[in-house]
Amino acid sequence: RFLERVTDFETGVWCKPFKDTSDLVRLVSRSLVDWLTRRLEAMKQHQRTLRDWLSRRVLIVVALSAVAGGVCLLPFIQSRLSTNAVVAILLSVFFSSAAAVALWKREADDGRIG
Repeated sequence: RFLERVTDFETGVWCKPFKDTSDLVRLVSRSLVDWLTRRLEAMKQHQRTLRDWLSRRVLIVVALSAVAGGVCLLPFIQSRLSTNAVVAILLSVFFSSAAAVALWKREADDGRIG
């Protein structure tokens, strides 16, 4: 039944009635623009999904790098700084990195990057 409806060129989706050639050009043009618009929106949505995925991964890498760097440097700076100072430095590195990722994502959403 479905194939009959689709392949019936009088009432199926494959046939569009038109009056003259200019009407045909208008119908084809509108169909192409609609199709391209849908494809462009689908591409933009896919790019947003990929960018969100990448932002989360970058944030995880930055956080792990800040912690690893702090752990590696801890023996060298612990004698000169208090534990609270070391924690404050690590937190500031993490949050400034997170802010940089958020700004990158915001600029990408505005269409300037990405």
